[in-house]
Amino acid sequence: MGRELFLRCFFRLGIFLLLVCCPRVSGGLTIYVSPTGDDAMTGKREAPLATINEALLRLRGKTDKREIVLLSGIHQLRKPVQLGASDSGLPGRPLRIRGEGEVCLSGYLDLPAAGWSKVTESRDLSRVKNTADGERLMRFRFHDVDRPKLGGMSPRGIAARGNARIPPAMLYLAGDRMRLARWPNAGGVAVLGMSGDMQAGDDAGTGSRILRINSSRPGQWKTFVDTWVNGFLGDNREWGVARVEKVSNEGHEIGIGNVDLNDEVAEPLDCQGVFFENVFEELDEPNEYFIDVARGLVFFLPPENDLSWESSARLSWSEYPLISIEEARYIALSGFKVEGTRGEGIVVKDGLSIQLEDIAVRHCGGDGVVLAGRDIRVTRLMAEDIGGRGMVLEGGDPVSLMASGNMVVSSTFVSCGWWNPSWHPAMELVGVGHQVRDCMFSDLPHMALQFSGNDFLIEGCWFHRSCRNPQQMGAIYARLGDRPHMRGTVIRGNLFQDIGRWAEEPGGAIYLADGTMGVSISGNVFHRVGAGENGQAVIVEGGAHVTVANNIFIDCPVPFRLGFMPSTNGSAGRMAAWRSLLTSDATRKHLLRYRNLNNFFIEDRDFPDTNSFIGNRIANGRVSLLADKGYAVSGGPEEKLKVSGNSLSGALRGISFDSGGRPIIPGRLPWHSVKAVNP
Repeated sequence: MGRELFLRCFFRLGIFLLLVCCPRVSGGLTIYVSPTGDDAMTGKREAPLATINEALLRLRGKTDKREIVLLSGIHQLRKPVQLGASDSGLPGRPLRIRGEGEVCLSGYLDLPAAGWSKVTESRDLSRVKNTADGERLMRFRFHDVDRPKLGGMSPRGIAARGNARIPPAMLYLAGDRMRLARWPNAGGVAVLGMSGDMQAGDDAGTGSRILRINSSRPGQWKTFVDTWVNGFLGDNREWGVARVEKVSNEGHEIGIGNVDLNDEVAEPLDCQGVFFENVFEELDEPNEYFIDVARGLVFFLPPENDLSWESSARLSWSEYPLISIEEARYIALSGFKVEGTRGEGIVVKDGLSIQLEDIAVRHCGGDGVVLAGRDIRVTRLMAEDIGGRGMVLEGGDPVSLMASGNMVVSSTFVSCGWWNPSWHPAMELVGVGHQVRDCMFSDLPHMALQFSGNDFLIEGCWFHRSCRNPQQMGAIYARLGDRPHMRGTVIRGNLFQDIGRWAEEPGGAIYLADGTMGVSISGNVFHRVGAGENGQAVIVEGGAHVTVANNIFIDCPVPFRLGFMPSTNGSAGRMAAWRSLLTSDATRKHLLRYRNLNNFFIEDRDFPDTNSFIGNRIANGRVSLLADKGYAVSGGPEEKLKVSGNSLSGALRGISFDSGGRPIIPGRLPWHSVKAVNP
């Protein structure tokens, strides 16, 4: 009898502890997490936990409906939030992690206000050009008792913890990224040429390259230790960065070290302009700073009208993704911000039915969101101030052509690529069958969207002010000539506006490079795309089975250009590679889905006649139409392009514009409602 009573009491105690540790709300288990919580607490709203990882630990193994509620405030993440297979939810009952109120998951390192002091040493003040700036100049001393170690210098910023292989720790005040003192403050200085070997990598040697510029300004700098030069040090598509090692007395010649390019060095060398960063003498604008590695100091010219700026000073510090989901199923994240990491913001690997809704990813040095898996749904995501790509989306079976089911809708991608300004698009699609709908892409140094794979749908999006720097680029870009089985992408109903409007920015809206094939471009509006004869709205370079139909081109100098590539497409090497690919098991399904692939070696590969420009409306009321027929053909016979039903006029009747400058087209839905940000 005593033993039975003991067991009954023990069982009841276990049930009580379970209920305390995992509070049940509305038939499920809900745990609350707060910036002021404690992991020793129960996890109820009135006694929240401190970390998401502890909440995950308590919910593992439970089959109830589960939810983690993040209470308002800044959640400092000293460790990444990691979800695995054991955290998976069930169909119709995903594990939910949602924010309540204003919630930020932060990888920042706060800089204590006590570390700031006014600059008083004459050796420092003498280097500031403006006396008033010198009176306001502040400095932060690293590596005191309660302060971090500076960690050295990496290209363009602080190498936190000495790791220069990942993007640097950047200085922020509240939500704004400060910038290293640079010259020129805007734009770049023209490059006259470069001598010496131009090699990428650590084994290239140092001091062997001389950069010549048309200004003597660097000759005024007292020292150039830890100064860097940035710009198009390869061709006009290759952004590079190099350490300044010496400056001639006149300042015209700059000795530079290893050149770190985004991609392989391209020839011929064609420098488009550069700028110099981390120059003490160029501290001449509010919100600029200079890093003095040897003395462990950061010098900062604070904003003029913010008397409490010290309280919001912080560094992007974490080196890891703030949220990592691997091999998990049925996870739903919503209602919070992810900020302040040197690495990626959110990473999903081999995920199934992962949902991201109403999430902002900001101030990341690496990629913003990297998603790989099936049935991934992203709704109303904001990717802003991202060093690399705003989003990478992977999934689907490239052999069976099974679609991923991944979808991104009503999301915004702004100011991506500050760390890697070339070949890092705001969005990269890889795989099969992703859909991108009703999204906005704006203020981007390079391409907005790059795709590699099959059967993507890009629909109803607004592409605005992209391709801001290089030439020969498109807001949407693909380079798939070596993989002609990758086709089936549809680009329809989008607005392309203010892309490459100036002669120095002649990028296009859609660029299908190097023989990309099998793309449909229909029902889009191209408004003020391109400048001069080098600025084409739609560029097809050596491709086949590309349809450009029923689009509207407004004030585009060259609406469409088709360029043939007989020397490349007809080469023995490329033909042999194509034949090997299209007779392999990897493309068997492709031959069944894309029937014209069966005629691939029967068709004329030098001058294909399967491209069309049909039913397009062209109006150039304010910009001269340089392609008098609305299209231009180069490198081959014009009659190879199928043309019919296009109309040309000085202006389109019935077209008006909304408050954001977007065309209002009768009979079609308004564009995405997200407003453009200021440049």
